[in-house]
Amino acid sequence: MLGKERRLAINNENTNWGQSVAGVVIRDNQVLLVRHTYGNGKGMLIIPGGYVNYGETPQQALKRKYMEETNVEITASYYRHSLQYA
Repeated sequence: MLGKERRLAINNENTNWGQSVAGVVIRDNQVLLVRHTYGNGKGMLIIPGGYVNYGETPQQALKRKYMEETNVEITASYYRHSLQYA
């Protein structure tokens, strides 16, 4: 997502600002990273992730974020941990 579409997604009323996800995809001994496109981290390589929407599991959110950020459909084969902050 770029520009206006990205701002709309960030300002979504459905976003649970207290819960976010990030995940590492490893395939053939390589890690899938993305290049940050805004803010202080612009241009840096990062692990895809973002906020969870209300009614969405962390696994669903991570799958959605990977599709949005990399256009790659992922399947979680190993789920490590989830934290929620108030």
